[in-house]
Amino acid sequence: MSHAVVPAALRFWLRLFEHLERFFHSIPSVIWIAILPIISVIHCGYELSMPYAGVANFTGTFPTPLSGSDSGSYGIRTIAWLLQVDEPDSYTRLCVLITIATLWIVGALLFRVLSKRSAIVVSVLIVLGPIGETLFGAIGRSDVFVLLGALVLGVVGRNIWIGFIAGLIMVAGNPEQAVAASLAFVLVALALRAPGIVRAAVSSLVISCIAYFAMLAWFEHMGYISRVDSLGPNIRQSLSFFLQAAPISFYAAFGLAFVFVVIACTVLWWRRALLLILGIVLIPMFFTAITLDQTRITVALSCAGIAAVLVWSVPKCLQGLDALGFGSGMSLLTIIAVALPSIAVSYPGDIILPYKTGVEQFFNPAAGS
Repeated sequence: MSHAVVPAALRFWLRLFEHLERFFHSIPSVIWIAILPIISVIHCGYELSMPYAGVANFTGTFPTPLSGSDSGSYGIRTIAWLLQVDEPDSYTRLCVLITIATLWIVGALLFRVLSKRSAIVVSVLIVLGPIGETLFGAIGRSDVFVLLGALVLGVVGRNIWIGFIAGLIMVAGNPEQAVAASLAFVLVALALRAPGIVRAAVSSLVISCIAYFAMLAWFEHMGYISRVDSLGPNIRQSLSFFLQAAPISFYAAFGLAFVFVVIACTVLWWRRALLLILGIVLIPMFFTAITLDQTRITVALSCAGIAAVLVWSVPKCLQGLDALGFGSGMSLLTIIAVALPSIAVSYPGDIILPYKTGVEQFFNPAAGS
């Protein structure tokens, strides 16, 4: 955009965006990938979480099923058992490393499949938004595997085998969520119709369903009930919490990324746009409404669809801004993402602000156990 036709009051900001654009682009890709966990923690804060059964019981009773929220989540439990992790400090270190590695893997995949400009924008939207908040807001819980599998599926899920692998990763975190997330992503895939994406989505759904029913058979054999069986008595209470916090929950679950969902809907045929909304918004929020957990469920179930939409739409948006003469779209979107706060809504309808719990746990480590 020529500065000659721009009001003087805007020239400073245009120059600032141009300088930021050049600065962001000058940072090597490997450095961007390396600092993704750092900028996510700085923006979103963190919270440490221990298994409800206690670390020693969590690993010491493997592979016997556990009751409550830890049941069926065998990813972290298996790794902790193999490494003989049986105390809170070592468990926390393990989970922090897994969380950091998750963002490194996703960052590497983004810079592999997208241009550098697009990869920077998509990675920033992921780590500074609800996905980053959910990752670092529940360090130690199974969410990390669900989100890793969903992000792999959304970013590079373009063939049967990647869909199979992504589905298995999600199952390692939570088989029930893996089924629901894969089902939602099938609708997103049908809407976007990127090459191979439908095959990947169906592959993920099939392996998730097989794993889920295998888990049910294992639980029945061992005399335990699954998490799904415990939903019934809590549905009314969950619906009440969901309706009370619905507006703030929507922002907490989607953040700035939802703008790109809307943009995608405007360029798709209306039936495909409806599939997109079903897969990213309605199905995840339906399951959220009937479970006591709030933001983390919506994020987990919509994550693959959000990632796929960002990979699909961000390059087009940057090209559109370039065509309008505004070549600083990367820096503009990054600044907006930084400016928007990351929050979460959890049971029983509490609004979680960045840093609050993390700071309390830093000064009082016993609070995280």
